[in-house]
Amino acid sequence: MSVDSLPYENDKEMFKHVVCVFVGKDRVYTERILKACGLRTLQGITNLIDMCLLTIEGKNQLQMHQLLQDKGRDVVRQESPDKPWKRSLLWCHEDSFNVLEQNKACKLMSVDSLPYENDKEMFKHVVCVFVGKDRVYTERILKACGLRTLQGITNLIDMCLLTIEGKNQLQMHQLLQDKGRDVVRQESPDKPWKRSLLWCHEDSFNVLEQNKVPILKERMEICELAQ
Repeated sequence: MSVDSLPYENDKEMFKHVVCVFVGKDRVYTERILKACGLRTLQGITNLIDMCLLTIEGKNQLQMHQLLQDKGRDVVRQESPDKPWKRSLLWCHEDSFNVLEQNKACKLMSVDSLPYENDKEMFKHVVCVFVGKDRVYTERILKACGLRTLQGITNLIDMCLLTIEGKNQLQMHQLLQDKGRDVVRQESPDKPWKRSLLWCHEDSFNVLEQNKVPILKERMEICELAQ
């Protein structure tokens, strides 16, 4: 099996994304996500169905035979067997953690890679303030900030950036949280008052000492609500 045997580049990318991430997902949801990534989703999924590589079952869910999915994932894995950060897609937690531990996340992870502005903001708020917080509580706070929280958290979970554990608490791997916070920190490494969010007391005190409180006011209110 070779992805290169698919006749169109769009179909190749659709196939790789489906086998790695979207098997079992709702068709409309998948089309919406991948369309935002620049793929022609309606035609792509139709072509994969016509080639018997994909079926639609149950409640409009994308499905394929397990052996076919395994073979498809192996195609992606062979893009770089020993260096997962060089692959076009990751789906295995072990490989993802390896990338984070090897400090290769800069090549893999960018808030800008999230397809929707709402998801980008949700991700930044969660990594900076809401890890370990109750999901309902978090949704209530961030909804008041104008974010579409229910869909945003669902999208982050589907992209394996977030999990719900224990008593409905938002959780993510510490390395992923650290990398996410670093993304925010790099918005303005030397001037924390110019960052979109603050979570570190030292940075907050620095802002206060620099008399940048008006810039920080809204961000501090969010963090205070989360305490």
